[in-house]
Amino acid sequence: MLELLRNGLTRITTSQGPEELQKKHGEEDQEDVLLSRDQKGQVAPADAGSFSNVNPSEDEPYLVASESKDPVLHRLPHTEGLRCLDKSATIDPCQNLQELVRKWKLCTVTQVEENKVLLRLFPILATFLIFGVVLQLGNSLFLVQGGTLDNQLSQHTVVPLTALLAVSGLSDLATTQFLLPLLNRVLKLDKGIPPKVKIAIGLFISILCCITAAEVEAHRLKVVEKNDLINDPYEIVPMSIFWLFPRFILLGVIDGFAGDGLEDFFDDHVPSIMRIYKHLSSESVFCAGSLLSALLVVIAAETSKLTGRRSWFKDSVNTSRLNYFYWLIAILGVINLLCYVFVAVKCSPKKF
Repeated sequence: MLELLRNGLTRITTSQGPEELQKKHGEEDQEDVLLSRDQKGQVAPADAGSFSNVNPSEDEPYLVASESKDPVLHRLPHTEGLRCLDKSATIDPCQNLQELVRKWKLCTVTQVEENKVLLRLFPILATFLIFGVVLQLGNSLFLVQGGTLDNQLSQHTVVPLTALLAVSGLSDLATTQFLLPLLNRVLKLDKGIPPKVKIAIGLFISILCCITAAEVEAHRLKVVEKNDLINDPYEIVPMSIFWLFPRFILLGVIDGFAGDGLEDFFDDHVPSIMRIYKHLSSESVFCAGSLLSALLVVIAAETSKLTGRRSWFKDSVNTSRLNYFYWLIAILGVINLLCYVFVAVKCSPKKF
């Protein structure tokens, strides 16, 4: 009899297989199931035992479905979608079970289903890439523009660039702690605004943020040209830094709606045991948006050179055309919002 069965694999049954695999019957408390192949090669659920009592050792891999007896938290039923992943939890009669376990080639159905859950969330998460691009603008180009503006409040008082980030943070806090609860009371929503609606509102406001940034930058360039500062990038533009405050307020509102909506959406559409990863998932999406932002800058710079006109990105913001870039992000945001609405309506994963 296989050594793995002696160490705690309580019961595994396949439609065809060694007799040893069909002798362990008795425990009804099962936490997971494996899949087996029948004579026609079809994948079907197979009766399987708990892996939770398998004792680990340094030289032998082991499978653990759960340490808990709670089937709600630690057991996922097999689903028909994404069947290409089912092979990871499939026992073939001609295969050596112990060898599969030793080589980490055998998973439980719950492990496979957890990966399916994440893959089904991918269409929604992909629509957050442009959202990440907009947030990245607040940490890069917006601050570069702020460094060229007049930050004098009085003869001895100046507004530091970090104040812009503080405005964004306070706006985010006000949105989550005051605006959203106020909207819930006004609209009489006991469960609050649905996560999908909050995400849509955040994506829409991100478009407004880009349009605002484009218009303010166009005005700044007119001031630069009027004062003949195009070739003098280190000279302060006679334009108040407070012109940048609206876009940073909108950045905070965006994060308050879309960021909070994404976490709520993650809570609703993944098993409870996976909800500890919601912050990591949102951060990974935002980081991917940052990479996309850098890629868009390179593409826009190279493409604008081909038109024969002034490049959108040059040595200084006074000689660049950042307003065109902001309009590009706004257009991509509109397309992204339409894609999000389609995905949210047609391809939404099931709730847990």
